[in-house]
Amino acid sequence: MIETRQNRLIGAYVVMSILFILSIIFNDFISIAGVRPDMLLIILLFLVFNEKSIFAIIAAFGFGLLQDIFLPGSIQYWGLSPLFKTLIIYSLLKLLPFVERLHGIYF
Repeated sequence: MIETRQNRLIGAYVVMSILFILSIIFNDFISIAGVRPDMLLIILLFLVFNEKSIFAIIAAFGFGLLQDIFLPGSIQYWGLSPLFKTLIIYSLLKLLPFVERLHGIYF
């Protein structure tokens, strides 16, 4: 069972790394009405529902930091990507019990 869990974590890191590389390469080409989707945030949201919370928070900070390092941007905004990704994932983790409780009522 441990090997299966480790394989899932390795698979998650591989998928996140591939999406990270694709988002760096195609960052200028992917846009919907002028807005660029954050592919990394989408996979992080997937991890919130399927993995442990500490893994999702660490992955959000780590890949947010890598995104700030590799994607072009202003130096004055450096560090905001890991901060906001971590805050979004943490907030979603705190709201997740309320959403699950509403699942039987509204959905």
